[in-house]
Amino acid sequence: MAPTSFIPRARLAAGLCALTALFAVGCGDSKESSADTSAQASATSTTAGAAGTKECTVEGKKIQYVGPLKSNPVLQVMAAGFSEKADELGFDGEVMLTEDADPQRVLALGKQALAQGSDGMVLQAFDPSLYPLIKEATDQGIPVVVTHSPVPDGDKLGLSQTIRPDPERYGAEAAAAIGEQIGGRGVVAVTQGSLNPTENLAAESFKSAMAEQFPDVKVLESQIEGFEPAAAIARASSILQSDKDVVAAFSTTGGGVKTWSSAADESGRDVVIVGMDYTRPNLDLVRSGRAFAVVAQPIFDEHALAVEALRDVICGEQVEAEVLPESPIVTRDNVDDYYAILEKAGT
Repeated sequence: MAPTSFIPRARLAAGLCALTALFAVGCGDSKESSADTSAQASATSTTAGAAGTKECTVEGKKIQYVGPLKSNPVLQVMAAGFSEKADELGFDGEVMLTEDADPQRVLALGKQALAQGSDGMVLQAFDPSLYPLIKEATDQGIPVVVTHSPVPDGDKLGLSQTIRPDPERYGAEAAAAIGEQIGGRGVVAVTQGSLNPTENLAAESFKSAMAEQFPDVKVLESQIEGFEPAAAIARASSILQSDKDVVAAFSTTGGGVKTWSSAADESGRDVVIVGMDYTRPNLDLVRSGRAFAVVAQPIFDEHALAVEALRDVICGEQVEAEVLPESPIVTRDNVDDYYAILEKAGT
């Protein structure tokens, strides 16, 4: 599938709700934050012609992208999507990422963003402890768009929009890809970066789809590989050493392709590996054949769309409650398409 099939560039109000496939919360009415920011939108509107129509400008308005793992290649692509669109629309955009995945440090950065002044925030709310930050921001009339993770009862928090992949869908698609590649037989390992709603659902969907489509395949219980590369590789190597029948692995986190390819090399094993995200290191592993495929979560585009959503809310327009772009499977057959996306992103 060419990348243009999952990279919508039109305004969100144009109907991106059609992309939702399995468990979209819905394409509801605009959030309270839209109303809260209507006065702000009015203040930035200028008359554009005798017909009396108005054009909103967000030039110079301060927005922040707040999240974890500053040095992680996946987060770097996400940040590039935010920054490129912020610059294009005239926002004063700032990327604020922590060094690790501690949600309390992300929370501290979010509070720092509010203290320094914010007209809108894109937030990686990957942990429930970050939900009060959404409420704190929206209570101040600051619109918030959450990327990459679901937020239960986001409307009660005043959340403007959630833009994220559909882990239930791509977990099942990863199962189909691995099942076909291994001929419907063998043992498959599953690892996660951490226990969180997105990765949990992907792992559960993978296991359910494999049982339904390839009943002769045994899927091991998911284990935590974490985000520190050496420890993650050690965990995967331990799995391979403890079970000589493992022929494939699915990792639900962006570092998993490197984790499993390194573990397979160390163990001298031939493992069919499917992981997450089209970072350059991951694409290199797919191109070389050391990994079979990656799931192309729209990590760049969801953050560009989030900035567009902030623009729309600030300007008093309605946005969809939830948007779920597709996450195609990338193999050697279409890997060059995703290198092209990275070139465009400058990563």
